[in-house]
Amino acid sequence: AESQTVRKTSKKGHIYVAPSDQRSEVGAIDAIEIPTASDKRHFSLDEAILWLSDSRTSGAYFVEFFAPPPTFLPELVSDYIQRVTNGIVTMARENHVLVETFGIDVEGLKNSRPSVVVAMRPTDHDSTSINEEQVREIHGRLLSLLDSHPYVRRILLPPIIEATRIQTETTTPQSAPVPQRDTGYTYPKVGVIDGGIADHLSSWKLGEHSIIAPEHLKRDHGSFIGGLLIGARLLNGQAVCNEPDGCELFDVGILPDSDQSAAFKGYYPKGIVDFLLELENGIETAKRDYGVRIFNMSLNLIEPVQEDGYGIVASLLDRIADKHDVLFVISAGNLRPSDVRPEWPSNPNIAIQQLAARTSPDTILQPCESSRSIAVGAVNAPCCNGRVEWAPTAYTRRGPGLRVGVKPDVAHCGGSLPDSRTTSGLHSWGVTGQVESGQGTSYASPLVAKTLAMLENRVASPLTREMLITLLIQGSSLPAPLNDPILAEIARQFAGFGVPKSSEAMLATEDHAITLVFSDILHTRRELQFDFAWPRSLVDSTTGACRGDARMTLVYRPTLNREFGSEFVRINIDAHLRQEHDGTFRGRVAQAFLPEAKEDAPFEHELITHGLKWWPIKAYHKTFPRGIGKSSNWRLCLDSLVRSEEAFPSSGIPFALALTISDIQKTAPVFNELRNHLTTRNVQISDIRTTTQIRVQR
Repeated sequence: AESQTVRKTSKKGHIYVAPSDQRSEVGAIDAIEIPTASDKRHFSLDEAILWLSDSRTSGAYFVEFFAPPPTFLPELVSDYIQRVTNGIVTMARENHVLVETFGIDVEGLKNSRPSVVVAMRPTDHDSTSINEEQVREIHGRLLSLLDSHPYVRRILLPPIIEATRIQTETTTPQSAPVPQRDTGYTYPKVGVIDGGIADHLSSWKLGEHSIIAPEHLKRDHGSFIGGLLIGARLLNGQAVCNEPDGCELFDVGILPDSDQSAAFKGYYPKGIVDFLLELENGIETAKRDYGVRIFNMSLNLIEPVQEDGYGIVASLLDRIADKHDVLFVISAGNLRPSDVRPEWPSNPNIAIQQLAARTSPDTILQPCESSRSIAVGAVNAPCCNGRVEWAPTAYTRRGPGLRVGVKPDVAHCGGSLPDSRTTSGLHSWGVTGQVESGQGTSYASPLVAKTLAMLENRVASPLTREMLITLLIQGSSLPAPLNDPILAEIARQFAGFGVPKSSEAMLATEDHAITLVFSDILHTRRELQFDFAWPRSLVDSTTGACRGDARMTLVYRPTLNREFGSEFVRINIDAHLRQEHDGTFRGRVAQAFLPEAKEDAPFEHELITHGLKWWPIKAYHKTFPRGIGKSSNWRLCLDSLVRSEEAFPSSGIPFALALTISDIQKTAPVFNELRNHLTTRNVQISDIRTTTQIRVQR
């Protein structure tokens, strides 16, 4: 970059500033410094020793190296990681510390860039012949070495995974038989990643994958989840669960009883790394043998999502999802009993005041930042006395955690905190077969997983993951307690894009509305366009102004790279709905979370925070009650933007988009008009074909 900013003179004699691209980039840098020990790790020696004493951690530090340039081939990256790792092991040995290392990665991904994170644990730590002071000395030497090593970027404590439980669960004195299968009908399929499912639900099991001995299983959590998937409507009514009862389960029972934490080490010597490898084995079996693609994972790490980091476990889950073409549904996490909020008030101003007065952190837990997964928050059940129906529960955590995007993605009924007057309002079968009441984001998650599985089951043709998520988000809306405009930002933190409707409602369209669904692949330097005419009954015959309501949801599968922190999404795709205006097309529909339009163009940080730029799920909405523009000609466009030095995948970026146009008055024949228009223009269209309806005998 030039040392002095270049100034040029225009043809009219005006002097203007004309810095080069390099100068502009440099101008955005505040400082360049060698990272210090406090930059590399955010924990003390004593905190590390205490954390690693838990047998579920494997006793290893996660060490992240500075990454080679993106242009490096995967084999060169592997060589670099091996050389740096060997160098650190040699230096540690010279400092009288024996270190064992193992990699953190997902095998079998073609041309995948290896992870630059390596697990390192001092082997002397396991010796029974050393005392506490010697343990401190060993860890202190290793951390000092890592703190000062020029290739080490971060030192992290390994995550601990556990079921997201609420301890105040109560048992009701009622019982109900588990629904029986109705032969001749096809049911949705969901994999349950947990501690196992009880035998009284075995008639709904497709199969199971588990390496845990019976004496180390704790199946109450997984059984409650399985019961909700099978019979939530029977036990709670249609207001809580709007999907028909019945669901085939694949039991991925790989989580040992957390009360026997020593058992975890026996099954998973390398901690979370071995756990994820076993999780992948279970997913591979479920997908290969039974075609299961939706997996409920009501498990979280004891670690909030960091605003500047895409977690290691989230990254690995996304790789597993891509490798096996599956979709994870993850709970947002629960607050500890001592940190729960007051019950949500009916007055939105009081709600804002209560949240502003909080001092305890309530950020969603990892791995909710997984961009290929759906994260779920919890709202109150509709039948709990003294609780605001469908308001965020007192225990649910809130997002987004990261500086970008929306998390949780959606919310659902998770049961309210019970008191002396009422239960949680959410019931399922416990491990003994009795009907119990429970609460937690763990139990909101399977209700969303059921809807996704129902969507896949009801549509005759295969749906991509992007299409499944698009239909889910397009069919979600904020519950009434979060609909007040002053709660717009807060609503997104707790409920994301809203509470999903039933799969039937998502796939059905009334006469006054139509939903157009697109699924394709966007290639580099391409812009996709689709021209159409606005429904005739919504166009003013005199002025040409178009009225109505337009909603869009866009979901795409971008390149991801956790080495870039919160900028891990490397490609942005945006959708535009434009109306013809004086020979050009003018944008009419904005991002749903952007503030009202203003004269100045929004800053980049506004586009990222509210416009969901660089986020793979986007929502758009605009209402034209009085009509807009002077033409019935409209154009739907998709374009892309790639971060500096990032290569657009040669295979392209898969995407799905849904556009819903409806009459605000709910009277105009929008569906037939637009469908007939497209047919006369020889546009190849086909209705989404649904399969036979599901019925359950009770």
